[in-house]
Amino acid sequence: MRQPVQQPVQLNRRVTSALIDRLRADLAAANFSVSALTGLWGIEADAALRRNQRVPALRGLDGLRERLGHAEPCATLARLFVLGLPVDRADLDAALPALGAAGAEELGLVVSVDAGVAADVLPSVGPVGSGASVAAGTLRPLLELRPYSFVDAHGAGSWWIVSDLGELALGHPLGESHVLGVGGASLTLTGLLIPTPVASALDLGTGCGIQAMHASRHADRVVATDISVRALELAALNAELNEIGNIEFRLGSLFEPVAGERFDHIISNPPFVITPRVPGVPAYEYRDGGLVGDALVEAVVRGAAEHLTPGGVAQLLGNWEYHADQDAFERLAAWLDAPVTLVTPVTPAWLDAPVTLVTPVASPASPASAPLRPDEFDGDFAPNSPNSARMVPLGAESPSNSHTPGAAGAAGAEGAAGAEGAAGDEGAAGAGHA
Repeated sequence: MRQPVQQPVQLNRRVTSALIDRLRADLAAANFSVSALTGLWGIEADAALRRNQRVPALRGLDGLRERLGHAEPCATLARLFVLGLPVDRADLDAALPALGAAGAEELGLVVSVDAGVAADVLPSVGPVGSGASVAAGTLRPLLELRPYSFVDAHGAGSWWIVSDLGELALGHPLGESHVLGVGGASLTLTGLLIPTPVASALDLGTGCGIQAMHASRHADRVVATDISVRALELAALNAELNEIGNIEFRLGSLFEPVAGERFDHIISNPPFVITPRVPGVPAYEYRDGGLVGDALVEAVVRGAAEHLTPGGVAQLLGNWEYHADQDAFERLAAWLDAPVTLVTPVTPAWLDAPVTLVTPVASPASPASAPLRPDEFDGDFAPNSPNSARMVPLGAESPSNSHTPGAAGAAGAEGAAGAEGAAGDEGAAGAGHA
């Protein structure tokens, strides 16, 4: 039942590892890092970007170019891959001297724009419908490429993460096969990961691969699965770009790609948004997972036990529904084999350490019209866009790149916990998608 992604990593059948090696060298030479970007446009612009507002950052880059009289390599990469704006081919050649603009095109990172193409058919060139034109030799991004930094039990680390362009860069709604980058929900789970060295780990629903990459720092071997071929391709690219060689990528639904296998550490940030089933609300692979309500989260919780080694640990992030006629935690307990009484905070029998399950205050809105906050979308919906308007009622807070635990929609409970399995004992917890 295994369908591993073939190596070398391929986005478009032409990509070779040599191109990724050159890209890695160029990104390092340009100092394309989190701290460098903050230095380019400032802390306030950083904060604005987390609210999907790029004007302050763009002003910072434009001001820097005016002062210097030329484009700094890091600034060119930031404009193209972080802000999602076109750049001149000559500037990209200078920013990526080893790979070159041609190599970036072959890698599937950018595409050439013909002279005279109007702004309203180009993502992010200018105001939609403005009619502004783009000069010959201009390149626009096809993917987002961002620096990412972190500190864990093994020390400080930094990577580059490739994902699909967000709505702000695209200038139109996301496709249903959209692959998210690293956002608030991803960071929540990575911050909770237990770093105990283990022989094997499973990242169920890997998305861009961020959880698998973190697991690779404490596991000898990692298996990362997803139902999306595109997600696996991008995750494999991210692993190779960051020289991580102990992750195996497999295509398939839920636990099917690992049937009969057990792991010391199971990690999952599955599609968990309880989405109103009404016309006009798209069903995204990363958000809905093809199942209604919290059925997918339930399947992960129920299935974790038979895939844990004795003493293994499962750490999950997800939402579950609660109903007017049933306590929120009673429903969750029903997914476990052994009877469990859950309160908040909680130390159930299947946990060794106290864990607080966070529950939002219920809204008077009905489940069908609940104000689902797009925090889970990790900033890929542009403020005031059609998708944002459908998902956030008038007067609610705009989407952002930050994720607040417990900010789930009404008729939903959110939690995160770690579960220890003994000879496959049930191990699970609650709420996200990476």
